[in-house]
Amino acid sequence: MRWAIGLALVLAGISASGCNSAGASPNQPIAFPHRAHTENQIECAFCHENVARSSAAGLPTTELCGTCHSAMAQDSPATQTLMEYVDKDEVIPWVRLYEVPDFAYFPHQWHVRADVACSECHGEIGTSLRAERHEAVEMETCIACHEQRGQTVDCVACHK
Repeated sequence: MRWAIGLALVLAGISASGCNSAGASPNQPIAFPHRAHTENQIECAFCHENVARSSAAGLPTTELCGTCHSAMAQDSPATQTLMEYVDKDEVIPWVRLYEVPDFAYFPHQWHVRADVACSECHGEIGTSLRAERHEAVEMETCIACHEQRGQTVDCVACHK
């Protein structure tokens, strides 16, 4: 009976966190077009530099964005806004699309090493004209993937 109560609390926490709602598209300081970057063959890991060595993929630094964009035409309002952040050396206050609840552990680096494609968890985010959550973050999805790949589904593997 205790485990059922614990599971109910975990599921309620995930639902309350908003992590499980696909299609969410919070207002961002810049309407970030993932599509433009993937069409130019920019790999996810180029901008999300920590994905292969950390539990969080991380967000690109303003300096990294400026490295490429300072050599490009700056005729769009989005690029002009970006360059304002670059010129002022200010952090872009992005709103996270995916966030793992505090009671769960999701090591990106393990998934990268296992050749799990970004799109398996993040859907077709590379087609977005603005940053939006394409896939729901749900425990059932993670468990199904682990079972399919023959990985552990032991609660303590992912829950603190």
